[in-house]
Amino acid sequence: MKKIAEKCCRNCRDPFTPKPQAAKVQKYCDKKECQQVRQQKKYRRWIAKPEKAAARREYYRTWAKDNPDYWKQRRVDDPDYVERDNKRRAASLRKARCSAKQTDWRKIAVERLDAIETMGGPVCSAKQTDLSRRMGAMLGYLRWTVEAGPSAKQTGIAWLGGTAG
Repeated sequence: MKKIAEKCCRNCRDPFTPKPQAAKVQKYCDKKECQQVRQQKKYRRWIAKPEKAAARREYYRTWAKDNPDYWKQRRVDDPDYVERDNKRRAASLRKARCSAKQTDWRKIAVERLDAIETMGGPVCSAKQTDLSRRMGAMLGYLRWTVEAGPSAKQTGIAWLGGTAG
C-alpha cells in the first residue's frame, strides 16, 4: 500500500497526514479550530454566489413579513443585544459622518488645486509641462470624485449627522 505524504495545514501551518479518502484534496488538519475556519471559508464562498443572493433576499423578506414584531421583542427580551446594537449603530453613524467630511475635503482640495493651476504662468520647460500634466490629471480625478457626489449609503446616513448629503 502506498504511503500518504504529509501536508501542511492552511490554517495552523502544522504538518498533518490527510485521510486516505481525501488525500488529494484535503487542505486542513482535523483540529476543531482549523475545521471551523475551513467551514467559514466554504460558507463565505457559497453566499458570495450571485444566484444565491436573490434567493436569500427573498427568504429574508418572507421571514420578515411572517415575523413583523421579532426585532421589537428581541430588544425587550435581551438588554445585551440592545447595548451591542446601539454600539454598532453609533460606529456606523460615525463612519458615515467621517465619509461625508471626506467629500467636503475633496471639494476644498479641488478649489486649492484650481487656484494653483490658474497661478501658473507660461510654460518654460519640459519639467513644468510634465508637472502641469500631472496636476491636470489630479484635478480631473478630484473633480470627478466631487461631481460624482457621496455614495447612496453616505447620502442616506449623512443627513443624520447634520450635514447635507
